[in-house]
Amino acid sequence: PMQAMPVPVTGVVKKTIPIYLDYAARTEAIRSIALQAKVSGYILDQPATDGADVRQGDLLYRIDPRDYQTVLAQVRAQTERDQASLDYAKANLDRGSDLTKTGFLSKDSYQQRASAVAQGEATVIADKAAVQAAEINLGYTEIKAPFDGRLGRNQAAVGTLINVGGTALNTLVQISPIYVTFSPSEAELALIQKARAEGPVTAEVTVPGDQGPPRKGELTFLDNQVDHTTGTIIARATIANQDLSLLPGQYVN
Repeated sequence: PMQAMPVPVTGVVKKTIPIYLDYAARTEAIRSIALQAKVSGYILDQPATDGADVRQGDLLYRIDPRDYQTVLAQVRAQTERDQASLDYAKANLDRGSDLTKTGFLSKDSYQQRASAVAQGEATVIADKAAVQAAEINLGYTEIKAPFDGRLGRNQAAVGTLINVGGTALNTLVQISPIYVTFSPSEAELALIQKARAEGPVTAEVTVPGDQGPPRKGELTFLDNQVDHTTGTIIARATIANQDLSLLPGQYVN
């Protein structure tokens, strides 16, 4: 007789399978700023090159600090001079206190000395405020990265005279992590909300033409209203983007 053919057999398993919803999406930077100067002067140096990935606190631009160093030295000298005058006025007031008790100094003269001390103290306080302002302005001559990100194209070459609030020197964009924005329909909104109520909703992002594995993230935002003209709602997922391969404005699935 004909031999029986072997047949693979497996047990039936009942389990929950994930539901996938596919969307066209765009990447979006979490933070993007224009780098501008808060003091006027000549660009002295650009330590970070165009397109460089920088860390928070890295020096990006240096403005010629000599004018601001001079102002700081002047206000510090003024503070020391006024402090010396205040010290003399306090010593004079102490001597006047003893002379007033013995009657060798009139009360009016003593009050004049007390007034001189009060005026000197106010002058020193104003001087210290001027020193602090000069130190802040000197600190503005160094423009540092406020967060981790990637620089764009430089707009002010070394030697350029820049003014406060003038043309942006460059742009800094945070690309890790990065947002991916898409628009589910209102028919799918209830399904997404139900899934979020049960736990985190995973987002898998693929780039057209990229054969690599999808980048995984989490659905982190649903808008507070549905667009009545399109019947869609804005949703957003956050992707780690540790390899910095995704750029803001990029088309993805």
